[in-house]
Amino acid sequence: MKRWKFDVKPYLEKWLKNSSPLFQDWFKKEDRYIKRLVKNNTTLLDVGCGFGRHLKIVTGIVKKAVGIDTDKSVLDVAEKRLSGYKNVDLFLENAQKMHFKNNSFDYVICMGNTFGDMVSMENKVLGEMKRVAKKNGKIIISVFSENALKERIKNLKIAGFKILKIKDNKIFTGGVWARNNFQKKS
Repeated sequence: MKRWKFDVKPYLEKWLKNSSPLFQDWFKKEDRYIKRLVKNNTTLLDVGCGFGRHLKIVTGIVKKAVGIDTDKSVLDVAEKRLSGYKNVDLFLENAQKMHFKNNSFDYVICMGNTFGDMVSMENKVLGEMKRVAKKNGKIIISVFSENALKERIKNLKIAGFKILKIKDNKIFTGGVWARNNFQKKS
């Protein structure tokens, strides 16, 4: 089985710090929403946690924060960023088949357009999110509008991504991904 991989390190902080005012506003609204919604002493799973931006936000609120991602390079960044928090666990894992028991989490989040990047696997991932969420748990998903293509292109360029082609609202980038279009590495 081939692994999908990209090296996020050169792009990560640049994207967060230098993105357009519209993206900065979106990041802040996501952050405020999560802080307002998540209750004390609960459990939270971040599906596609990336470098741990949302996990870091909830560490002082939740009893346990868990992040999964399919990319080791982003989990390495998350591990460094979250190393001081004892209530965080990270797993290299596919969202289509999670190892967690049924009804494990009060909150299951998938933010920052991660779900939008899961083309053709949405139903499996949603099924898994529902399975691991507690009966009265909440599933929170944040995705870009289909009308955000120009803004996404602009922000990928700001971060240093090379746009190779755009087809059917999918952005193909050189060596890295956007909208679930990966460059294979053996």
